[in-house]
Amino acid sequence: METAIIKPNISSKTIAKTLNLIKSSWLRQLTIIFTVLVVIALILIVMTIIWQILIKLNIITLANIITAQIIWQIISAIIFLLIAAAAQYLLINQLLNLSLKLKENLAELKKYFVKFLCLTIIINLIFLLASLPIYVAIFLIFLKNYVLGILTLIVGLCTILFLAAYLVFSPFLLIDKKLFCIDAIKKSFKIAEGNFWQILIKIVILSVLLLILNLFSFLIISLPYLGILLSGLLLIIMIILAFTYLAILYQDLKILKKL
Repeated sequence: METAIIKPNISSKTIAKTLNLIKSSWLRQLTIIFTVLVVIALILIVMTIIWQILIKLNIITLANIITAQIIWQIISAIIFLLIAAAAQYLLINQLLNLSLKLKENLAELKKYFVKFLCLTIIINLIFLLASLPIYVAIFLIFLKNYVLGILTLIVGLCTILFLAAYLVFSPFLLIDKKLFCIDAIKKSFKIAEGNFWQILIKIVILSVLLLILNLFSFLIISLPYLGILLSGLLLIIMIILAFTYLAILYQDLKILKKL
């Protein structure tokens, strides 16, 4: 059986398709992003109020404040992991179903969120383990063992790039095909077979685009009055660009692999 290969239209057609999809989906994506931001703001307000109440009731005191802060940070991390997973699901599902309304999208989120959360946790753990050589490399370079440090850094970066190319479509597959998390990972590896370098190059292109936007955001954030606003706007643009670009890659592979 012949393996379907992505044709080498590395940048122009993919970017053109991405821009076209952004034109038809930006408002719905923006609605999702602002909804998530409102939820985050409300949660921060509630958490701040709860913290102040706990202090006033002497539940949190100087004697246990360090322990309380650690517990609070863990709770916060869990809450924001849940929010991030929900936001990813909503954005991907919207891009795969352009006519989907927010209410319908939220209904599907309730139905499939647990599976998507499991996938998110598994992927995060995989990349956490894959990034360990990078931390080792930093430590070795700090000890002035430059040769071994650089080699370890290269191994870590190559491992992360390899995993990125093979795992990047698993969230799309889970949502699109209603797969379980492990099945989505296996399917992502399968559809990436024979297309590794093309996928990797396109991921690198996206990374470069995001890096440029991020650097520009860093430069303008210090501007008086408008700096923070413009930087926030660029962050939203980066989110929309990243998810839309990956959705296009998935749709192209989906057609080539006849999924």
